[in-house]
Amino acid sequence: MKMITVFAVMMFASVAAFGQTSSLEMISSRAALKAYALEKIVWANASVSSPSMVNFSSTRPFVEIKNSDGEIDTYKLGLLIWNNTLVFDVANPKDPLWFYVQYSDKNRDVLFCGSRETELEQQNGCWRLPGGSQYIEVDLAYQIPIEVDGLSGARAITRDENGEILNQEYLRIDDRGGKFYFPTNLAGQNGELILTYYRNGSESTQVFGLSNGKVQNIQRFATSTWTSFKDIWSFGPDPFSIRMTFDPSREIPLLTAKFTKEASVNLYGGLYTGVIAKGVYIREARTGNVNYYQLPRVEYEGVTVPFKTGDYFIIFDFEGDSSSTVPSESKPSEKG
Repeated sequence: MKMITVFAVMMFASVAAFGQTSSLEMISSRAALKAYALEKIVWANASVSSPSMVNFSSTRPFVEIKNSDGEIDTYKLGLLIWNNTLVFDVANPKDPLWFYVQYSDKNRDVLFCGSRETELEQQNGCWRLPGGSQYIEVDLAYQIPIEVDGLSGARAITRDENGEILNQEYLRIDDRGGKFYFPTNLAGQNGELILTYYRNGSESTQVFGLSNGKVQNIQRFATSTWTSFKDIWSFGPDPFSIRMTFDPSREIPLLTAKFTKEASVNLYGGLYTGVIAKGVYIREARTGNVNYYQLPRVEYEGVTVPFKTGDYFIIFDFEGDSSSTVPSESKPSEKG
């Protein structure tokens, strides 16, 4: 018999989403996420590095500037970096240079970043930076912190155009539960963002569409299941006979039987091909006691077996080797 699981749906209801925010518009597209990140910029920094860089303490290969005015104009944000000169010494001007720029929030979580590799050029006996080498394009960091109070968990599910799941990932959240880190590649995708909150000793969940940042309804279902065990057939209580013909191409099933009173039961086991079982093992559940009964070589005649009150396992033997196929540690007694 195949393992079958049947789902019986008892009821369903729409569960109102409860949480800390009514929408997350910033996740609906990369443009919306950039707007959110621009408003969060508090710090800007630039740096340069080279394998043979020296004199770190007497030069200035790193600068950090505060965006005190809360600028969101990208030109003025660029001036924060441009107006603060980097100064560096190198032992070998032929070595490559790497320039880095970062814009971060009040906690110095990176929001935008960019880098550029270049080399000094020798002109008229002097080493200098080539024209345009200071230009660095910045883009969104690979993840953006989004502030949400009372957060205890966050995960994102992305789907294809048919609604099939492509990927599911658990997102990093701040240890204090005040924000989660949203991967920028998920902005505007098809799928869901699931946020879990823990507040006042209880847990609640909100679901947002990745494509629009709006709250989605949660559907609640109540169900119970019914299962059947593969290749285990049950009889009783108090069957008066157990006569089975099995499919030889499939596994011979284990039989179980329950008796509420003493009984003598006729047992028969055979195959559709006409083969008759050599015998049958009877094992008493929870005691381990085993008896073996030989079946007569007459089709459908079977053997009559006495049962006491209790539960039993019944295994038909088509191999005929009672010394090697005993379903218990105890040695059976042969009857028949």
